[in-house]
Amino acid sequence: MNTKWIILAVVIIAVVLLFYFTGVDNISPKKEMPSPTPSMQADMEHAGHVHSLELPEVSQVQLAIKNIQEESFPDMKLVPGEKTKLAGTEYSLMATEFYTHWNFDGRPVNISYKELNPAIKIEVFEGDSLLYHQWAFKNVPFFGMGGMNHPGGMAKDLGFALVSYEGLKMPTPESKTGEME
Repeated sequence: MNTKWIILAVVIIAVVLLFYFTGVDNISPKKEMPSPTPSMQADMEHAGHVHSLELPEVSQVQLAIKNIQEESFPDMKLVPGEKTKLAGTEYSLMATEFYTHWNFDGRPVNISYKELNPAIKIEVFEGDSLLYHQWAFKNVPFFGMGGMNHPGGMAKDLGFALVSYEGLKMPTPESKTGEME
């Protein structure tokens, strides 16, 4: 009889510790996070963190490119939104989203219009198929190259560094939710 109580106590303690250390809580109801109200948005803007829906634009970017064998390609200029063949490979590249102050808050966000952490999203294609995307940072060259996998399970073969950009155009006050800094 005592053995059954000891086993029950051990199981209860194990379950309690499991919930405690994993943070699993199925008892509390799930709370939906409210969408930011205009006053909450204003508070974020005045705190210096503008999570604008409208991103700055550039007319052209210049990238340094390496593969996972550390072989460098000639620097390449891309026009955002246009797919360009990477010479000597089966890949094409397309630059898409440009950020002046890239940060990650559950998703990439532009936290200000100051040019503190410039980055651009580079999409890598084979034919018409998007293989993966990679970020090209000015301050952190070749960030995330190699070991990370894309949805197809293949390692990201290419890494990028944002060498320069031209034609920076900030969103107008009418087209964004926050104020320019």
